[in-house]
Amino acid sequence: MEPIEEAVQELKELNRTNKRLLEIQGLQFALDPTRYIARKTRSGEAISDKGSYYQL
Repeated sequence: MEPIEEAVQELKELNRTNKRLLEIQGLQFALDPTRYIARKTRSGEAISDKGSYYQL
């Protein structure tokens, strides 16, 4: 395999992995949204917006 083909395959695998991780995060949010939001605010990925809303 050429280096470019190897890089393309690696990027495709990373894309598949990323999609799986997003799906898992969506399930975590659906099953327990308060815990998910609390974890995101602790890590700094979510910020408190007006009132009780959070921007994720």
